[in-house]
Amino acid sequence: QPSIIELNSSVKIEMNGNTYKSHSINLNNEEIIAVLEDCIQLDNISLYYFPRKVIKMPVRTGAVAPSSGSSSDPKPKWADANEFLINKDGKWHSIPRSFKKLLAKNIFDQKLLKKYKKANKLNLKQKESLIELVSYFNSI
Repeated sequence: QPSIIELNSSVKIEMNGNTYKSHSINLNNEEIIAVLEDCIQLDNISLYYFPRKVIKMPVRTGAVAPSSGSSSDPKPKWADANEFLINKDGKWHSIPRSFKKLLAKNIFDQKLLKKYKKANKLNLKQKESLIELVSYFNSI
């Protein structure tokens, strides 16, 4: 008989030295329950890692290849769709991978964010770099 896993706010998973907890989040006007890695939790702002997979459908082109006798339809594949999330003042924000898109989201003061990027090597794909960014904006 299959068992059902029930997710609630008390779910806590420890794996490879990282702690994951379930969170009820509102992201892009969609209410979801997500299991997130707690990267850093501070007074005004917190950083989380959202590991997830999506099904990527094969791209169909208009050109038809000549028949070679054997054919196999392209199959969908699992693809990583991991992202970092920030909870600032009770609002959830996904962190884009480009600096221009981060500026456009207005999560942080734009002048201070540009100044921070100039003084530090900000990499929006690295957890350590984002932890430093979050710590900086929590301290001001």
